[in-house]
Amino acid sequence: MAETNPPGWLQNAGATHTAVQQRNYISGLLAGANASASLVSRGGVNGALGNKLLVTQTGSPSMAVIIKSGVAWVPGTENASQGAYGVMNDADVTLSVTAAHATLARIDLVCYKVQDSQYSGATNSSSLVVIAGTPSGSPAVPAAPANSLILAQIAVGAAVSSITNANITDRRTWLPVGTIPCTSTTRPAAGTVPVGQMIFEINTLDVLITLDGGTTWLFVFVNAWTAYTPIWTTNASSPAVGNGSLSGKYKWTGNTVNVHVNLSVGSTTTFGSGFWLFTLPTVPGPAIVTMGKRSGSAMFYDISSDGPHAGSTHLITDTQICPGCVGFVTATNPFPFASGDGCDMDITYDV
Repeated sequence: MAETNPPGWLQNAGATHTAVQQRNYISGLLAGANASASLVSRGGVNGALGNKLLVTQTGSPSMAVIIKSGVAWVPGTENASQGAYGVMNDADVTLSVTAAHATLARIDLVCYKVQDSQYSGATNSSSLVVIAGTPSGSPAVPAAPANSLILAQIAVGAAVSSITNANITDRRTWLPVGTIPCTSTTRPAAGTVPVGQMIFEINTLDVLITLDGGTTWLFVFVNAWTAYTPIWTTNASSPAVGNGSLSGKYKWTGNTVNVHVNLSVGSTTTFGSGFWLFTLPTVPGPAIVTMGKRSGSAMFYDISSDGPHAGSTHLITDTQICPGCVGFVTATNPFPFASGDGCDMDITYDV
């Protein structure tokens, strides 16, 4: 039958709760699945306990690495209802790295693996291991063992005699604790987390995002302005900032992006010919919605004569804004730009 009994933890004389039942009941509290529609929960390293299973070089670099203390859950991969295994390392563990090839590089993996004789072999154990890749002119990442959690990747160069931190790439995934911490490259795949699950991308400007409808990630909050460097061009010959300055910043909330660009003219700034264009930031989200050519405001400062001029900005393409002030802004409109002059531009648009 499809139902699994007894339920955990029924007070029922004579009932037996198997190890696989216990794993499934407990790991069912973890957010996310190991794959779409899988019964096995998403594994990962607990980001608060111990030293989080960090992989580092040895104190004096050698052909070995150190795995620090930590706690993790390792998804079972040998059976559809195998569940996830709790593992713990309570002290530094030093693992040897196979000697380098004389002329070819390779890629190794550091993994926390579980062996369960209920599914294969005769061993019941968990262990930290280094999986050596195949030396090659274009080395590939080796396959991880069954029932394992990848912690790091090691680039083993040809003929090297030691491994340093620069050769180690962190590959840890993290256990969700309310919100799943991740990076933009380790974001959980669609279908592997429940609808409404929040994730926090630690490398993309403190972004909080949530899965909308089970398939699409929706940007919902950024807590600060983020600097970017706009590129200034025209529809004809290109200008040059010279000893002036050009800066930009942006932030987004939900589907809305706010952008601010500032240009300060210096004594060696040149303006080219044609009307001015400034690039937008690259926001890690869906394409810009340009319907209606979203517009904003601008202010142009002529310090030598008649003061500020109010203007506007609008999206001229999905990647550029164009300022205007009684026509397109050029080297001479709304006034002849010179050293000390400048402009501020603001625009809001949807993504």
